[in-house]
Amino acid sequence: MTDQQQKPTLYERLGGYDAVYAFAGEVLKTCMKHPDIGHIWAHVSESSFQKEHINFVDFLCKHWGGNTVYRGRDMVTAHRGMGLTEVH
Repeated sequence: MTDQQQKPTLYERLGGYDAVYAFAGEVLKTCMKHPDIGHIWAHVSESSFQKEHINFVDFLCKHWGGNTVYRGRDMVTAHRGMGLTEVH
C-alpha cells in the first residue's frame, strides 16, 4: 500500500451507515433481553428507543471512522444512575 492509499476504516469495511445501523439494532435487542441489564429498557417508549438507537449508531460510526457526528452525552453521563458496575 502506498502513502497515497489509506486502509479502509472499520466503518467502511463493515459496509457503512446501514450496516452499522443494523448491527446496533441487534446489539440493543440482545441487551434488552439480557437478564442483568434488560430492565433498563423495560419502560422506554418506542420514540425514546429510536433516539437511543440513532445515538448509538452515530457513536459507533464516529469511532469506527465514519463521518457521522455524535451529539449524545458522554458515556459516563449517559449511564449514570442505571446501577451499572464494572461487571456490566
